[in-house]
Amino acid sequence: MDRPPPLPPPMRTQADLIALAHALEKEAASRYLNLASKMRLYGEKDLEELFLFLSSIESKHAHQVEVRSHELIGALPDPARVQWEVPENFDEEAAGSATLTPYAALAIAVRNEERAFAFYCHAAAAAPPAMAAIAEDLARDELEHAALLRRARREAWRREQRPTPVPPSSDTAAALHAALPIERAAAAGLHAALATRLEAEGDAVLAAAFRQVAQEEDPTSSPGDTAATVRDGLRVLEESFERLSEIVARTTDPEVMAAAQREAERTIRWLALAGGAWQNSLLAPRGDPC
Repeated sequence: MDRPPPLPPPMRTQADLIALAHALEKEAASRYLNLASKMRLYGEKDLEELFLFLSSIESKHAHQVEVRSHELIGALPDPARVQWEVPENFDEEAAGSATLTPYAALAIAVRNEERAFAFYCHAAAAAPPAMAAIAEDLARDELEHAALLRRARREAWRREQRPTPVPPSSDTAAALHAALPIERAAAAGLHAALATRLEAEGDAVLAAAFRQVAQEEDPTSSPGDTAATVRDGLRVLEESFERLSEIVARTTDPEVMAAAQREAERTIRWLALAGGAWQNSLLAPRGDPC
């Protein structure tokens, strides 16, 4: 995967990365278990099972990190090395709310996966080769989890009778391929302009994320609306992902489905990268502002 700029200090050793990765996976397992319990109270059996499944996956990841820790440094992960705010990876207040809805629970989980994805991307850039490979594998897993949770979140949105975006008219592969470059070019211009503004404001991590997104969307595009906000930048990606997902869900053309699925996967990766870098406590050492 493409690698963003390296993590800020103090995480510079294998032991540091191992300790934080282990803490993240254990924390995620615990939080998903908690969300599963809340969904059980709501009678949301499918969502309860989804969160239980995710909890078990995160627990397995934690065990895998322990195994690799023994192989690489000859010891288990050391919690004392975790100098980063792991619990803030979840929205504590929202997750603890007595009025937590299925949609809100899934939104929290999506945000968690985005943040973890962004962290592992940055970790892979700073780590030695052996640990970079682990970080990249974990990043891919978080991305898959994000896609799974977004699909579930979309269904919850529908059940709560919220309006859904109207998908574009892309009933053929040719129509989809004709429409996408126009959409990507416009999005790239917005994201490039946003990256420039963020750089000027001193937010190097988020600027780099949006710069990377813009380059992958359309490397020939020129910066557009300089008044765009971070929310605008994320909204463009959200809407694109939702449109593509709707096409995948409704088309009967295998070629259209495959093309839309590929583009949806690219979009969710961009969304996870940029959304995960935004106000992400995992990308700032303890005591520093997000």
